[in-house]
Order: sequence, then C-alpha cells, then structure tokens
Amino acid sequence: MSLLPVLAANVPELLGSSWSQLGTVLIATVAIYGTVILAGRIMGLRSFAKMTAFDFAATVATGSILASASVGSVPLASGVTAIACLFTVQWLVAKVRRNTSAKSVIDNRPLLLAKDGQLLTDNMASASIHADDIRAKMRQTGITRREDLAYVVLESSGDVSVIGRDSEVEDWLMEDVSKDPTREVGRT
Repeated sequence: MSLLPVLAANVPELLGSSWSQLGTVLIATVAIYGTVILAGRIMGLRSFAKMTAFDFAATVATGSILASASVGSVPLASGVTAIACLFTVQWLVAKVRRNTSAKSVIDNRPLLLAKDGQLLTDNMASASIHADDIRAKMRQTGITRREDLAYVVLESSGDVSVIGRDSEVEDWLMEDVSKDPTREVGRT
C-alpha cells in the first residue's frame, strides 16, 4: 500500500479544513483577485497611484475585502460587490476632486518645507518631517549643498519634492503650495 494516498487524504485534516473548503478558498481568492485587477483596469492607473489619505483608506479596505472573501468570511458575491463599490467611490471622489473646494476637503495641500536654502522648521515640525528626510531627498536628487535648494515641498501624497536653484520655476508650479500650515483649515 502506498503512503501517498493516505497522506493526500489526511492533508486537509492536518490543515484544519476539508478539500471542499480549500477549493472554495482557492476559487474565491482567484475570483476576488481578478475583480481587483479588472476594477483597476477599468478605473485606470489613478487607483494605484501615489496615495493620498483617501487612497490609503481605499487600499486598506481593498486588502481587507480581499482577505475576507478569500477565506470565506463573507460570500464571494459580497466581496465582488464591495470591491466594485469601493472602486466606484474612488472613481467618483477622483471626479469630485476636480472642484477646488472639494479637493481642499479631501486632500492635504502641499506644504513648503524649505525655500532658497533655508529650512522652514515650523512647517517641518507641523508635518513631522525631520532635516534627515530632506537631506536624504537632496542626495537622491543630486543636490549636494543646501544653498542650491530653491524649494522643498511635502506633496499631498506624502512624497517630498526637491527643486534646485538651477531650475527656472514658474509661479504656477508653486501656487497651490501652503507657506504656512497654521492657516490651513482642518490641518494639524
């Protein structure tokens, strides 16, 4: 008698599941994963772009739904519906963001952290950014002296942008950047 059939029969028991439960998890995982990919393709690259607070919340919710549907905590149809709803809401919020007033409620405003080589320590403190973060960004962009900084901006996505003095900066580029975070409504 071969040991293989005996092992195969006992594997689900060792894992605390039946073959049908494991099959259901396999099918649900592939289906919900496919739904996330399909929704991302339909809704576009914005779904997976650099994250604002709203995007982060949507990503966490997607992961939670994916996990719940994969292990059978919720029915597959509920998981697929939740993913479709979440991506639809994200798409709608992206449309609403086109309105300047609504955008200011949904997204953080970019914040000026340095100008003309001078670090704006009050702004850095309000954003919990340390000088080490700015030094690291300077190294990444190849700026080797603080005097060579024109601007350092904390973007609404959480990224830090560094612009050197050798760049000609159009006023339009900086018009949405907050110079004083204490004047921002709802900003801590």
